[in-house]
Amino acid sequence: MRSAAAAFVTAALMTSATPALATGSASCRGTINPEITLDLVIGHMVGPVIAQARFGDGTVTGDGGATIAQSWLDAQALHVDIVDANGSQYIARLRTTRPSERGQYAGTLRYGGRQYQVRCRVEG
Repeated sequence: MRSAAAAFVTAALMTSATPALATGSASCRGTINPEITLDLVIGHMVGPVIAQARFGDGTVTGDGGATIAQSWLDAQALHVDIVDANGSQYIARLRTTRPSERGQYAGTLRYGGRQYQVRCRVEG
């Protein structure tokens, strides 16, 4: 019985969330509305993760406010879902794709009840 409990504790410690280490950033700008901005801090755990999002209007994720519900970043796609502090309402949804590994990500950002065309540049 003790070995089963020890195995459970070890597994829990191995899968517990650890802070992502910042390794880069992404900047998204509106193509028609350049005042629309979204800056992302990218961390690294097993793979790249979005650690923080900052909108041009001052909205920042974390510290008990809006939070990143899920994100995806790879060579072909950059997606981020941001929800309110209760996790009950979407604040923003970013959906972009990249046609080639050297190109920028392009797609849409739903924010503030509107949808914007954006381009995103990932660095680091």
